[in-house]
Amino acid sequence: MFKNNMILLIAMFIMVLAMPTGVHAQVEQRDDDTTSVLDMLVVTASRTEELFRDVSQSMEVVTPEEIRNSAGADLTDILTSHGIQVTYQNSRNYGNSTVTMRGFQSSQHGSELFSNILTLVDGRRAGMDSGSLFGLNNIERIEIIRGPGSVQYGSAGMGGVINVITKTGKEIPEARGEVGIGSFNEYRTSLFGSGKVGQFDIAAAIRFMKADAYDDGEGEKYEDSSVGGVFGYFLKAGWNFTDFHRLGVTASGSRVYKGASGHGTFASTATVVDEFKGKDYTESQDKELDMIDLIYEGGTESEDFSWLARYFFGKSSYVASRYVPSMAEIGFPTKYSTSINKFDHNGAQAQASWDHDMVHLTLGVDWLKYKFSQNQPVVAYTAGAGTARGVSSESTTSDIGAFLLGRLNLLENRNLVFSAGLRYDSFKVRADSVVNNVIQPTVEHSHNSLLPSFGIAYSPIEQLKLRASYGKAYRVPTPREYVGNFYMATILYIGDLNLQPEESSTIDFGFDFQWEDLFASASYFITDFTNYIGTTNAAGDPDCPIARCTRYINTPDVTFKGIEGNLRWNMGRHFGWNFDLTPYVAVTHLFTFDTDDGKKMAGISNTTFSGGLDFNSEEHGLVFSIKATSYKPPSIDSFSSQEPPDFTGAATVWDFSLTKDLFSIKSNAVVKLKVAVDNITNKLYSVTGDEVVMPGRSFYVGLIFDYN
Repeated sequence: MFKNNMILLIAMFIMVLAMPTGVHAQVEQRDDDTTSVLDMLVVTASRTEELFRDVSQSMEVVTPEEIRNSAGADLTDILTSHGIQVTYQNSRNYGNSTVTMRGFQSSQHGSELFSNILTLVDGRRAGMDSGSLFGLNNIERIEIIRGPGSVQYGSAGMGGVINVITKTGKEIPEARGEVGIGSFNEYRTSLFGSGKVGQFDIAAAIRFMKADAYDDGEGEKYEDSSVGGVFGYFLKAGWNFTDFHRLGVTASGSRVYKGASGHGTFASTATVVDEFKGKDYTESQDKELDMIDLIYEGGTESEDFSWLARYFFGKSSYVASRYVPSMAEIGFPTKYSTSINKFDHNGAQAQASWDHDMVHLTLGVDWLKYKFSQNQPVVAYTAGAGTARGVSSESTTSDIGAFLLGRLNLLENRNLVFSAGLRYDSFKVRADSVVNNVIQPTVEHSHNSLLPSFGIAYSPIEQLKLRASYGKAYRVPTPREYVGNFYMATILYIGDLNLQPEESSTIDFGFDFQWEDLFASASYFITDFTNYIGTTNAAGDPDCPIARCTRYINTPDVTFKGIEGNLRWNMGRHFGWNFDLTPYVAVTHLFTFDTDDGKKMAGISNTTFSGGLDFNSEEHGLVFSIKATSYKPPSIDSFSSQEPPDFTGAATVWDFSLTKDLFSIKSNAVVKLKVAVDNITNKLYSVTGDEVVMPGRSFYVGLIFDYN
């Protein structure tokens, strides 16, 4: 497969080099709402500013205008509009969301350590990967790389990178506030403000929402899908002590209180005493995250040299609880199981860039250290009696990485761009655990990796970019996967010290096209995914002291082949109308997501689709949007079954939103009405393939104060 990939890439290089050279004007960056996408400045692909047209990877930019006009509650609502599959663990309000890109998934555990999709905030690791915890008011734009990002950022960036770029205070002050109510006793409020005085800039935001349990598309109450509260805060301040130097600090965090999952019963086949079978249970989750980011950015007046130094630290935790109220009737504790998980995050970045004529180089180092502790007092029920079992563990994962990224602009108009990168990482893992009051041997593990990437971008005419790229990526096993020793419900998970890091090799080629107000992009990609870490039934294994165990293993290799594309056309601007009217569509389709032994990857939908129509009239102060999202649950439940889920829940869901100016307080201060209707046709649908259903038709009405 690697040989075939290289042949495809070489063929692409020959093709683009053979095409005639045209005009390639690097226009001065204007406002994001009018600048050609190809001439926007982006930062994620090379960790420094470059033109979008110079990026050789598949990339998207979510503009400030789209974020400002969105009726969404959080980041996940933006991602679904771009054809990215988002699933929610157990319910919409649980606090965990999973993103799937090109067959790779972020983690349900809410930590980047477990993830194959890397989420960044202003270029540093976010400390979480649940998009449900990102509010929208303080987001300037979002840059999305589809495909590997490990050479730039290290472990976890296998299927893609989502870089959330936050707002910085500017000379013109900005303020925005919103309060609203919705179906299922939903309540939302948010506030954002920013500005700059002299050398100092500041931006701050807070948000809060809560909701009761929602009804599904058939009008049935989905029990325990409520959320007691989602709270977020953001504070970003900086001192621009010269025109080319800035010291900054960002403090951000989030809370989820009583994020509830589904309501269910113990299956008749569960390893429990007869009295428990059919008894109700509920789950809930509390999550916390606090991060501090200290950064210094500088450069020379000639702009030949620039540099960055950053240190970030924080804490996060999640407490997952399962309650079985009916067990109190037969003498057992009401609380069935609680898992307390805590992370300490520490990291640093240092990089320097040199930009001279045709050559751009960035050299840097990254340092990461995570401390993870888990305390899991568990009651595991066996026939006729309840036996108390508990596990606890403490582990440390550290990494030191060095990278070199380069770009070479060739030809008279600098319209042929070669890029390449190389990264070296050294990981170390240490874990200590106690199982049922028995101290386990200390586990220590280390891993070194060397990753290359290279690509080409060519603009034969100003409106078109052809691109091809190749990159390797990886994810190091977590202490949990090496050691195991934790329960999920009544199942004990067993680790494997012989696990190999997950690795991937990806080739993709495609184009980005901008003609006046029409933008189109498409890619074809092939990924060889080796050493995927899955699980297998370990009942009866010598390491299994109870009836039900699962062991982590490296499964057979997987091949992903697929296409992705998006199209957006501002018809109103194109035809000279006094309003914007923009239809759009985004789709990803996997032709193949099969293992070497002929099975399919579990938990993956082969097609993700979204499309819609946006309308914006500044003259009438009116913005509305209608969006269709196709939800197609996973093709199979697991490697072993290879059967579609019993409850497929497939549906195309239509959402509508409208924002209308009500009155002006001053020339730059407006009060607006916001109305949103989600799931207009009241579809019964699922994003996981089982009976974890999403909300039925829901309404939201809010008031917005906008000052800028």
